[in-house]
Amino acid sequence: MKNNELFIERITSSYRPKGAFINLGSGILGKEIIALAQVNLALKRMNRHDLIASATDTGKTRTPQLIAEQLSDETVTIFVECERPS
Repeated sequence: MKNNELFIERITSSYRPKGAFINLGSGILGKEIIALAQVNLALKRMNRHDLIASATDTGKTRTPQLIAEQLSDETVTIFVECERPS
């Protein structure tokens, strides 16, 4: 089995929730986005605190926007607090 096929199999089997879910995007292998390696998160898990931290220009702002949009589509009430370094 090629690396990409094994990667897709492992990602999709690990992130295939039962019931309603939101999509967080696709897996990245090396520097390549593998569109078929979908990362999904069950709605029932969205009752936790989360932190999104990463380097500059990696999607920290867009990620919570996409999550909030999908949760809103599912009529899930959300509260988002953003803190910028001083």
